[in-house]
Amino acid sequence: MFRLFFFSLSLLIATSCNTANQKKYFLSDEQIFTSAQKYLTIKTGLQPTNKTEDLFLIKTEDSSTYICKKKNILLGDLNADKFEDAIVSYQVVDKENTIRYYHLVFINKSGELIPLKVIEKEMQVKQITNGIVIAEHSKIASDSPNYGCNLCKETIKLKLNGDSLALVP
Repeated sequence: MFRLFFFSLSLLIATSCNTANQKKYFLSDEQIFTSAQKYLTIKTGLQPTNKTEDLFLIKTEDSSTYICKKKNILLGDLNADKFEDAIVSYQVVDKENTIRYYHLVFINKSGELIPLKVIEKEMQVKQITNGIVIAEHSKIASDSPNYGCNLCKETIKLKLNGDSLALVP
């Protein structure tokens, strides 16, 4: 009986320690959004000109505007370490109103977000599942009159390869 009690107690302690360690690596949208803002502030050397809890804008001297929205954060395990990583998509609009799409990839190292890479690709990241990034991409140029039509979109799959995302066949 004593052995059963001791075994049950040991199992309970081990389970609670494991749960505590997993919580340590949980990423909140706020933490990710703040990390993206810090990254872009350092990259541009400028502070956000407009900022709310869901959006920030950084306007540069050459009249480009960085637009980052909290709703463009996606979580998922990119590097198979069982901890959620993040991709933050943002746009840069230049003075000719050309929009460029960027995706900031963060790796979760023991609860600390490490910016891994910024990928410039015109796509909409939809989800991260089993290390695969599922995104939609237009088959036609963005300046085409039919850009954005549902028939022109294709689903692409990407996987972390070193410090970049590579297409998966």
